Amino acid sequence: MKKLSFVACALSALTLASCGGGNSSEDVKEKAVDSVKIFAVDVATKVNKGQKDSVVMVYADAAKADSLVLSIVPDSVKVIEIDSVTFSADLGDGKTIGIKKDAQGKLTVTESKGLFAYPEKDLDFAKKTGMWADSLTDAQFAERMATKDEFRKYLKNSFATPNPLVVKKGSLETYEVVPGTSLVVSTQKFIVTNGSDKPISGREYNVRLTCFDNMSGSSYTTKKGRDLAPKASTTYEVEYSGVGGIGAEDCKIIYTTNKAQSFEENFQPKGDEYQKFLKTKKK
Repeated sequence: MKKLSFVACALSALTLASCGGGNSSEDVKEKAVDSVKIFAVDVATKVNKGQKDSVVMVYADAAKADSLVLSIVPDSVKVIEIDSVTFSADLGDGKTIGIKKDAQGKLTVTESKGLFAYPEKDLDFAKKTGMWADSLTDAQFAERMATKDEFRKYLKNSFATPNPLVVKKGSLETYEVVPGTSLVVSTQKFIVTNGSDKPISGREYNVRLTCFDNMSGSSYTTKKGRDLAPKASTTYEVEYSGVGGIGAEDCKIIYTTNKAQSFEENFQPKGDEYQKFLKTKKK
C-alpha cells in the first residue's frame, strides 16, 4: 500500500512538472525577460542621472557620446526577447537599447538609439544634410558626427555664392552744360532688384558704377548697398560729364561678405550632401 502511494505521488509530481508547474519553458522565459527589464531600467536610470561612467561599464560605445540624455518611466519599459541571449528594450519616446547575455549570464548593452545627446543646432544640421538616418545606431551616428567639421569644410569649399541681385539699365538724361558746345552732363540710372525670396541686407553688398569718356578714360564711384525685401527694387544714379564719347559703362554688385559668411547665411541643404561627401572620401 505504501509502495502504491509513493508511485502515485511520483506520477502526480511528474504530471505537474510537465504541465508547467513552476519550471516550464514559459516560466523560464518570463523570468529571463524580467531580469533583463530590471537591468534595462537600471541602465536607463543611470543615463537619466547623468552617470555616464557607470553606463560605460556595461555599454562600451557610450564612451563615444559627449553626453547621454533620457527621461525614464520605469513601468513603461518593455523588453522583447529576440532569442535566448539577445533582447531589445524600449525605453519610451523612440529610445531603445539592445542587450546581450553571455555564457555566464552577464548582461551588457550592445547598441542604442536616441540616447546620445547633441546640440539642437548640430542635430538639425545633420538631419537636413543626410548625416542622420533612422536606421543608424547611436554609435554609428557618433562616428558620422565626428566628421562634422570636415564635412562643413567640404560644403563651404564647394558652395557657390548666390547672386540674387539683378541689374538693369534704366533711363538716361543728358543736357548741355553750355548751350551750343559739346560739353554735356549725363545722369544714368541703374535698377537693382532682389531676385530671391528672402530679404537682403545692404551690409552684404556695395554698388560700383563705372563711367567712360574719351578724355579721362574709365572711372568709377562706389555706393553703399540698400536693404531690399524679396523681389523689391532700388535705383542708383551716376552723373558724369565730358566732351563726346561719354557713357555709363557698367553697374556692378560687389559682395562684402566672404564665402564662409555667405555659406552660413545662404546654404540651403537638399538632403543628399553627406552621401556625396562620403563618395569623395572613398575616392
